Amino acid sequence: MTKSVASAIADVGQLYGGLLRIHGPDPKAAGYKDAVSQRLRYAKLAQLIEPGSADISVNELGCGYGAFLRYLDQRSTARTSRYFGYDVSPEMLAAAAAFLDDPRATLIESARVTEDADYTFLSGVFNVKLDVPAGAWADHVKDTLARSFERSRKGLAFYCLTTHVDWMESKFFYADPLEFFEFCRTALSKHVTLLHDYPLWEWTMLIRR
Repeated sequence: MTKSVASAIADVGQLYGGLLRIHGPDPKAAGYKDAVSQRLRYAKLAQLIEPGSADISVNELGCGYGAFLRYLDQRSTARTSRYFGYDVSPEMLAAAAAFLDDPRATLIESARVTEDADYTFLSGVFNVKLDVPAGAWADHVKDTLARSFERSRKGLAFYCLTTHVDWMESKFFYADPLEFFEFCRTALSKHVTLLHDYPLWEWTMLIRR
């Protein structure tokens, strides 16, 4: 029996809540293999930020326990003055509140971006579709991208598992990079960069205004 998108998102929230109970605030709780792969993904996403930017505001959909804000503080040349973190797992949001303990951070239980910010990052929120048909999930991805881009003053970045793999797991969503490049170019902005040159089975898209 196939799931609706909304039902799958709720189940994914419970899945990551369970990983958090096992691993605590650790990359494995957010579905990363290890800290090295987590930082690599963050580095690709952060390429969206213009070098030398002044104070910036950030949306992160799929914020988990808040590690991306800490990464930006350590690695980015721009200072993050306001951060909105969204997740569908209340347990993850509670962990993020404790992990960050930061007045810049506003944490919101939501599967949608609700605030305007300079940059929006979608951190792995499309990878797990469970039993939702791939076509329905692709429509969900595109709708989420369009809604999120509307909230992004300077740009948006996200990543997906690539279709260029040797083997696929049915519960995961694998996205054709060329299909999504064309969608982003025609529906969002002509300023699109596709990164498919790093040693993970995925790609990252950067969309600038």
